Amino acid sequence: MALIVVFVLAFVVPNILGSESSNGGSDVSDEQRAANATTAASLSDFDVVCGTGSVSNAAPYEKPYSIAAFHQGTAENDWDAVTLDNQADYVADRSNLTSINVVACLTRKDGTEVKSGTCEFGSGGEQVAADHYAVEYDLELREAKTGKAITNLGTVNGPATRCPFIAYFDENDPEIFGSPDPAAVEDKLAEFAAQ
Repeated sequence: MALIVVFVLAFVVPNILGSESSNGGSDVSDEQRAANATTAASLSDFDVVCGTGSVSNAAPYEKPYSIAAFHQGTAENDWDAVTLDNQADYVADRSNLTSINVVACLTRKDGTEVKSGTCEFGSGGEQVAADHYAVEYDLELREAKTGKAITNLGTVNGPATRCPFIAYFDENDPEIFGSPDPAAVEDKLAEFAAQ
């Protein structure tokens, strides 16, 4: 009986985690986000807002906006920072974490993958190939302090024109995806910040 329970738990838990992370945490309740609040010590800590949490030391959601941006990495629950133009007024200041009040979450849009080629990487003295895909990303804004959804700004392209210098991928399913076009992300964020 104990073996059956362990098997069922082992099967159910990954499915629950997979469903929360693959959609940017949109199925997570406000209570769950509050319970998963963390204190940010660096800009990268704000990626929790794109998953299932919030940032307790973030600023309240109001103008002026201070926006940090992350895109879904190769793994469903990995979030990578999007480098934005530091000259824009709405871009989060790494040296003032408590001023950040909005997080932009860019999630890969299923069914938009287009194979652009193959990339070769050295790993442990061997060459490993990974399929490289262009993809579209949904751009959703969330309140940093609560994790609540603000709005969806539509989609941006993730072109796969060049192989990255370093990539992380599952060796059993070697796929990598183009990063969101930073200029397109900046255009959408600037339009939002100007409202």
